Amino acid sequence: MNRKIISSSLKFEKSLNIKKMIAIYQTAYKYDGTIYFLYQHNVVIPSHLSKLVTFLMMVRPKDELKVIVEGTEPEEILIQIKTLCTNDVHFTAEPKSLLLNRSVHV
Repeated sequence: MNRKIISSSLKFEKSLNIKKMIAIYQTAYKYDGTIYFLYQHNVVIPSHLSKLVTFLMMVRPKDELKVIVEGTEPEEILIQIKTLCTNDVHFTAEPKSLLLNRSVHV
């Protein structure tokens, strides 16, 4: 399978409730890849529930958070996260590929 890395930005309109945090955790846990959330020089992998909850409680309304998805079909995961966070978050940037050329010559 072809693995890709993409990123996007989220802007929080309000804090997420615990149900949505758990839904994000479940999505990340089941994903065959890795998701990273970056905020103010902090990084969390949302497949760790306690770390995710603590991390998302630090995010204030109107703040932006970067999402990086590495794996198969990362666009689908971003859509799922966006759907889970409807009314609380909006994407401020279109997803973009971070890795354009995967071949390394030594």
